[in-house]
Amino acid sequence: MKKKKKKLPLIILIVVLLIVFSMMRGKGSKSGSEQETAPAVTQTTESEPEKKAEEEAEVPDQEEEEETEAPEEEKEEEAEALKEETAADEKSREAEEAKADAEEADSEDDAGDDAPVNGIRPSFKAAMDEYEAFFDSYVEFMEKYTDADPADSLSMMTDYAKYMQDYTEAMEALEKIKDDEDLSNEELVYYTEVMGRINTKLAKTLQ
Repeated sequence: MKKKKKKLPLIILIVVLLIVFSMMRGKGSKSGSEQETAPAVTQTTESEPEKKAEEEAEVPDQEEEEETEAPEEEKEEEAEALKEETAADEKSREAEEAKADAEEADSEDDAGDDAPVNGIRPSFKAAMDEYEAFFDSYVEFMEKYTDADPADSLSMMTDYAKYMQDYTEAMEALEKIKDDEDLSNEELVYYTEVMGRINTKLAKTLQ
């Protein structure tokens, strides 16, 4: 009976120890699971800033791409504008060259048309004949003006003023022709003949 009484406290002590050990073990496993969960949360929270950093890094890259594309478009536009300007300059140059060629051809044609005949240029002869015709008309008018009645003379004053102006211009032109160093001997002879006839006609108006 006494042995049973001694064993009973021992059994109770063992049971108490088991309960305490199991309680301590439960706390340890719970804290361990909490510790394992905490890093997961930490990892989750750490991944969000990384995503934001990546997104912010992508935005400048997109802006750089847009900036790179913009200068390329501007360069293409500048190249196209330069091409059009060059084409316009080329057309303008071609037009100027064509105009110069046409003027040169006209000059050559004129020179060919004005080739001397018997030493006298057609243009020179035509000018001298035109001046002689004018003086024929001038002499005829002056004869009428001199013989006209005072009343008629008054109405002829407008024509008289015009004839006098044309007379002055014609005489100046004839003097320039005379001083022309390009006159050939034949042209100088023809000039002297025409001026002799003109002076003879003018002398009649002074009689």
